[in-house]
This record gives sequence, structure tokens and C-alpha cells, in this order.
Amino acid sequence: MKNGTAKYVRYTNEKGKYTFYVYETPSFPIVLTQKDLLGYTSTGDHDSTGSDPIIERNKILLNSLSEDNYNFADVRKIDIGGINSVAVKPASASILKHTLRLGTPGRVEFNISSNLELETTVYELESDGTLGAEWDSGKILAAGIYDFAVFLSIPGTIEKFSVDGVFIEAVEHWNNSAGMDSDKVIDTVTITNYTLLLSKKVRNVTQVENFVLNNKALPGDVLEYKIIFENNGNHALEDVEIKDYISQHTSFLEKEYSGYDILLEINGNTHYLVSEKNGDLNLDGASIINNKLLIDINSINGDLQPGDSGYILYRVKVNE
Repeated sequence: MKNGTAKYVRYTNEKGKYTFYVYETPSFPIVLTQKDLLGYTSTGDHDSTGSDPIIERNKILLNSLSEDNYNFADVRKIDIGGINSVAVKPASASILKHTLRLGTPGRVEFNISSNLELETTVYELESDGTLGAEWDSGKILAAGIYDFAVFLSIPGTIEKFSVDGVFIEAVEHWNNSAGMDSDKVIDTVTITNYTLLLSKKVRNVTQVENFVLNNKALPGDVLEYKIIFENNGNHALEDVEIKDYISQHTSFLEKEYSGYDILLEINGNTHYLVSEKNGDLNLDGASIINNKLLIDINSINGDLQPGDSGYILYRVKVNE
């Protein structure tokens, strides 16, 4: 609470009711500001029915002496659980399974996108793991945990050995106010022939984290991506060009590895590559075209023999 230049801090519990008094002559406006705990948000405040941004929803201005009651009305934030990393063939299909946790009643709609523009449909997920009805974004849901699945349809014309992120955002429109909340997750989809195994991980360099399937970052943070590959078949692979889309809202970083842009390791041998923007002019097997990283494994290593494995490292910076 601020009263002129005076500032007072009180730590409250979840369901507390507090009364405060201002002695002598108050300095208006008196400003009450609530700072939410991690995982909570505020809705239904007294002057905007939850339609203001959260920073305003968490603020109450008193311009005169009052004995009225004011309510910040905390609720749990929406949360998507589960991270998927799947390998699929062209002209096939796959299912990404997730859980959805709601702390307050409301209706939920999904926004799904990918660089490869895969065709997607959201379904309810039955208790036995099978697909149920198509998700109804107009249905009011009670607080609780819900299972859902994103059905992916993979076209036959899609490029093999591509790595893509499927961005899944759940937006809840609260039933008790005009406010809303959202959460998102990124699943990894690799297009392969099942002979070449591909996976992708990421770590936050700025926050000194380890490699995981998915993480969160702040503007200005540096992320490092690791694409792992292995020939799991019985025959040599002659045409392996690994493709990875540079994540949205990030900038590719150059000269991060001993003065080079990309580190490639195959069977313990390290190669340093330059990511040229107008094609592979120096013939080192690496380039970036239309925001897509291309690594021609065969031009660097020759045929990828059974059991051969390695990884690619590159870094980006989250735009500020």
C-alpha cells in the first residue's frame, strides 16, 4: 500500500480479509497493489471485471475515505502438462497427448501452429488413452484436470529429416469475469524414415541450465539447441540433410563455437561450420535459407553408416 511517499508491505494468505486505517490526513490516491505468487493470477477486481491487463487488475486506487470491501480474487493459473518428442514418416499421422489443469471455471480454446504447417485437430482424451470427441471450445469447464490430444496429419510431400516445433497454446476465458489466462507448450516433431533417429533438446545458457526437451526463457536470454541423430538401420544413408527451423522471436548467433556458428560432432569427430545466408558458398555443408538451418551430413562425413551418430549445436538469442 502506498500513501503518498509512505509504503507499507503486508504478506497475506490465500483467503485472508484485512482492514487498514489511515491516521491523520491521508495523501490521495491511496494505491493498493497485489503481487501474485508464482502460478497464480488475479481476476474479478472491483473496477474492470477482469478485462484490464493483470498489472492493472492487481491495483486498486482509493480517492476518498471508504469502508467498502475490495477483492483481488486469486485463482490458479491454467497449466498444460506433458511434453512430446515424436518421430514420424511422410504421409502418416501422430498423436500428442497432454493434460490441462484449470483452477477456475471457464471455456478453453487452443491455438496451434508449426513452421511445417501441419494439419492439426484437438480431441478429448478418454481414460483408456483413445481419442474422444473433438474439443468443444464453447463448453464451460469446471475446475479440474482434463486430458486432451492433438492429432497430427503429416502430408506425403513434407521434407524428410526436418525438425519442427508444434506450438500449442491453451487460452481460458474465465466464467466469473471478462478476464482470460493462457499457457503454452512446444512439442518436437521430426520427419524421418525411422532409420535415422532424430531428437532435439534445448538449454538456457544464460540461466546455466541443462539440456531438456522444452524450457522457458526471458527476453535477452541465450538458448542452445542440440539436434541428436543416429543411423539405427542396417544400411548406409546417402542423402541426409538435417533441417531445423530457427525458433520464432529469436535471432541466430554467429561465432559462438571457436569463431564458428555451428558445432557438428560425428562419432567423436568435431567439425566447425559457418551458417551462410545465401547458400553453402564455402562448401562446408551448412547454410540458413528462409530462416531454416540446413546441415548436409553426407558432404561433411560421407555416407552415414549403420551405428553412426552425432549431434549439432547452435545458439540463438530471444528477441527483446
